[in-house]
Amino acid sequence: MNPSKQYGYMLESANDSVMIRTMTGVINSWNQAAERLYGYAPDEIIGRKVDTLFPPQGSEPDRSLESVLQVKQSQLETLQVDKRGRPIEVAISVASFEAAGVFQGIAVIARDMTERNRARDHIRLLLNESTHRAKSLLAVVQAIAGQTARFADTLDQFQDRFAARLHAMALSHDLLVSEGWKRARLSELVRVQLGT
Repeated sequence: MNPSKQYGYMLESANDSVMIRTMTGVINSWNQAAERLYGYAPDEIIGRKVDTLFPPQGSEPDRSLESVLQVKQSQLETLQVDKRGRPIEVAISVASFEAAGVFQGIAVIARDMTERNRARDHIRLLLNESTHRAKSLLAVVQAIAGQTARFADTLDQFQDRFAARLHAMALSHDLLVSEGWKRARLSELVRVQLGT
């Protein structure tokens, strides 16, 4: 029985890439979402081995897919390649299926994770940058406090001068933010600090 006929509607209506492969790794069914993700038309990929979709060096695709299959519908994130050889980060779910006790094939469902992972990496970069800037800002505040305390005669004098210096730093910060953290003109910085 041809699994692509038996499960044709399910395959074509899926938003995720779905292919059906034999135990030996030969692809025998390929849905439209798989064509969009990998760039292969069905007649270009059906009959080929699933390792066509993996980078040539060191990925050992059959072993990784079989290890997922052994734990029944577990998921694996891995790197694959499209028709042009461009890398695609995918989450793969693998499940075998049978009909009337007869093995029919292995369904491999792949979801493109490239954009999600790119967004995750960007958030991580922003968090690291934010941590770095916060530490730098605290070091500057500590230096301002020390310098202000050194030349203040009274607590009231310290409080007034420290508050004024923090306010000046906040104005400089606002100026940098308004310029997209790229640069601030000296004339503009002087104008802001003098309140003119």
